[in-house]
Amino acid sequence: MRNQRSGNTKATSLPSLTFMPTGADHVGRQPPIMKELAKEYAGKIIIYKVNVDRQKELAALFNATSIPLFVFIPMKGDPQLFRGAADKATYKKAIDEFL
Repeated sequence: MRNQRSGNTKATSLPSLTFMPTGADHVGRQPPIMKELAKEYAGKIIIYKVNVDRQKELAALFNATSIPLFVFIPMKGDPQLFRGAADKATYKKAIDEFL
């Protein structure tokens, strides 16, 4: 996976994909929570926001039929999916278990 900021293909952090629709207003607090988590876990995970309306192939690859959908992609092994909106503490617990 290519790091969007540096263009470097050598990953040092685990990527996490967040699938959201265009204008994710109905998801409520999710985008601010994801920004906070990206800062707190900087260097450990990278959070990418994926627009399901624009990235239909990628959304289909992960069967993103229920959104928001969070995908944790380890360096080795299968991706882990977390479906549905939750509070920050729940996301932190899922990330900590994943790491």
